[in-house]
Amino acid sequence: MDDEQFEILLGKLDEALRLLALNLVKEAEGDQRVKILASANFGAAEIAEMLEMKRNAVNQALHRLRQKGKEPYEELPTEQGTKHREKG
Repeated sequence: MDDEQFEILLGKLDEALRLLALNLVKEAEGDQRVKILASANFGAAEIAEMLEMKRNAVNQALHRLRQKGKEPYEELPTEQGTKHREKG
Protein backbone atom coordinates (compact mmCIF):
# COMPACT_ATOMS: atom_id res chain seq x y z
CA MET A 1 0.00 0.00 0.00
CA ASP A 2 1.49 3.34 -0.99
CA ASP A 3 1.14 6.64 0.86
CA GLU A 4 -1.73 7.88 -1.30
CA GLN A 5 -3.78 4.74 -0.74
CA PHE A 6 -3.04 4.92 2.98
CA GLU A 7 -4.29 8.53 3.15
CA ILE A 8 -7.49 7.58 1.31
CA LEU A 9 -8.06 4.71 3.73
CA LEU A 10 -7.49 6.99 6.74
CA GLY A 11 -10.01 9.48 5.34
CA LYS A 12 -12.62 6.76 4.95
CA LEU A 13 -11.99 5.43 8.45
CA ASP A 14 -12.29 8.95 9.88
CA GLU A 15 -15.60 9.44 8.08
CA ALA A 16 -16.91 6.09 9.37
CA LEU A 17 -15.87 6.94 12.94
CA ARG A 18 -17.67 10.30 12.76
CA LEU A 19 -20.84 8.65 11.47
CA LEU A 20 -20.75 6.09 14.27
CA ALA A 21 -20.22 8.84 16.85
CA LEU A 22 -23.12 10.89 15.47
CA ASN A 23 -25.31 7.80 15.63
CA LEU A 24 -24.46 7.48 19.33
CA VAL A 25 -25.60 11.02 20.10
CA LYS A 26 -28.76 11.15 18.02
CA GLU A 27 -30.97 10.32 21.02
CA ALA A 28 -29.03 12.48 23.49
CA GLU A 29 -29.71 16.15 24.16
CA GLY A 30 -27.70 19.20 25.17
CA ASP A 31 -24.49 18.66 27.12
CA GLN A 32 -24.98 14.88 26.98
CA ARG A 33 -24.16 14.97 23.27
CA VAL A 34 -20.92 16.79 23.99
CA LYS A 35 -20.13 14.41 26.85
CA ILE A 36 -20.54 11.34 24.64
CA LEU A 37 -18.29 12.71 21.91
CA ALA A 38 -15.70 13.98 24.40
CA SER A 39 -15.55 10.54 26.00
CA ALA A 40 -14.81 9.16 22.53
CA ASN A 41 -11.74 11.44 22.44
CA PHE A 42 -13.07 14.01 20.00
CA GLY A 43 -11.68 17.50 20.65
CA ALA A 44 -13.76 20.65 21.06
CA ALA A 45 -13.26 21.74 17.44
CA GLU A 46 -14.28 18.33 16.11
CA ILE A 47 -17.34 18.20 18.37
CA ALA A 48 -18.37 21.68 17.28
CA GLU A 49 -18.10 20.70 13.63
CA MET A 50 -19.96 17.42 14.10
CA LEU A 51 -22.83 18.94 16.11
CA GLU A 52 -22.93 22.14 14.05
CA MET A 53 -22.23 24.22 17.13
CA LYS A 54 -19.85 27.06 17.81
CA ARG A 55 -16.58 25.97 19.38
CA ASN A 56 -17.15 28.32 22.31
CA ALA A 57 -20.50 26.62 23.03
CA VAL A 58 -18.76 23.23 23.13
CA ASN A 59 -16.08 24.58 25.47
CA GLN A 60 -18.81 25.96 27.74
CA ALA A 61 -20.55 22.58 27.77
CA LEU A 62 -17.26 20.86 28.64
CA HIS A 63 -16.74 23.38 31.44
CA ARG A 64 -20.24 22.73 32.82
CA LEU A 65 -19.60 18.98 32.74
CA ARG A 66 -16.33 19.43 34.63
CA GLN A 67 -18.06 21.63 37.21
CA LYS A 68 -20.77 19.01 37.72
CA GLY A 69 -18.12 16.32 38.17
CA LYS A 70 -19.54 14.31 35.29
CA GLU A 71 -16.30 13.76 33.51
CA PRO A 72 -16.42 10.65 31.36
CA TYR A 73 -13.47 8.38 32.00
CA GLU A 74 -12.20 11.04 34.46
CA GLU A 75 -10.93 13.30 31.68
CA LEU A 76 -12.37 15.75 29.16
CA PRO A 77 -10.54 17.63 26.44
CA THR A 78 -9.83 21.29 27.07
CA GLU A 79 -8.71 24.04 24.75
CA GLN A 80 -5.08 23.20 25.65
CA GLY A 81 -5.37 19.42 25.64
CA THR A 82 -6.76 16.79 27.97
CA LYS A 83 -7.57 17.71 31.56
CA HIS A 84 -6.91 14.95 34.02
CA ARG A 85 -8.97 14.99 37.18
CA GLU A 86 -7.52 13.89 40.46
CA LYS A 87 -9.60 11.24 42.17
CA GLY A 88 -10.15 12.03 45.76
